[in-house]
Amino acid sequence: MTGPSYDAIVLAGGQSRRMQVEDKTRVMVGGRPLLDRVLAAVAGAAQVIVVGEERRTDVPVRWTCEEPRGSGPASALAAGLALADADVVVVLAGDLPFVT
Repeated sequence: MTGPSYDAIVLAGGQSRRMQVEDKTRVMVGGRPLLDRVLAAVAGAAQVIVVGEERRTDVPVRWTCEEPRGSGPASALAAGLALADADVVVVLAGDLPFVT
């Protein structure tokens, strides 16, 4: 038996000011960018929606941005939810190095 179908929204925007890097989701941990580590954790999702500036990833994802850009996590979540189809939606930050 398989579990319920779900969509995943990964919030990958923001300015990365506290880390003082251009894009914290591109920081390498264990040889992989943070964003790719998070995407691997939701590999079983029916669709993966990433909210933020489009960039290269190890897996295909659906990209979107909050309007206006840089308007924060609540706007980013709304942009992601607008594309979600599943009854169950998992929301993760794009900078979780140890999520599985």
